[in-house]
Amino acid sequence: MKKTIKKAFGIFLFPIIMVGAIHLSNDVGSIIGSGSSKNGDVFPVIAQEFNIHISDEISDGRTIEVSIPVKKITTENWMRDKHMQMAIFDNEFPNIVFRANTLLPIQPGNIELDGTLTINGKDRKHQLDLLLETVNGGISIKGNTQISLKEYGIKAPGMGPMKVFDLVLIDFDLKILDSQIIS
Repeated sequence: MKKTIKKAFGIFLFPIIMVGAIHLSNDVGSIIGSGSSKNGDVFPVIAQEFNIHISDEISDGRTIEVSIPVKKITTENWMRDKHMQMAIFDNEFPNIVFRANTLLPIQPGNIELDGTLTINGKDRKHQLDLLLETVNGGISIKGNTQISLKEYGIKAPGMGPMKVFDLVLIDFDLKILDSQIIS
């Protein structure tokens, strides 16, 4: 009986504020973007694998870290993928990482998350605009951002009209269930 009451109480409070650490991976949603080339081609940029860690809340806030292995990013074109992985990204830095510290509670609404995005070992301040909504047994996180390849010292891949434009657009769609909280 006590467990049922605790679980019911936890489900009621979960959408308002979460107190435990959270670990998420690609089984809870997607990080998908799009790139485009001078010839008008628009292609997907998909993180096939990612890890997100949201720390326990402490007096000075939470730490949020998103890590995406470069070798697990696909554009659904094997030649473009190989070119990107071998020629664009330095193998010394195998992950794209976003880190933020925030005092904001995890609750429904719009959140501007200021952090640092690291690509190819280059750190740049980056803001994520997110929308958090309650869903059955958890919370949904949606948002989007854009990344300039030039800002990270990445030469646009391709040749002539097949050359990729500088900006890559990224969309987030993640779902956190109460069972994914580590308390």
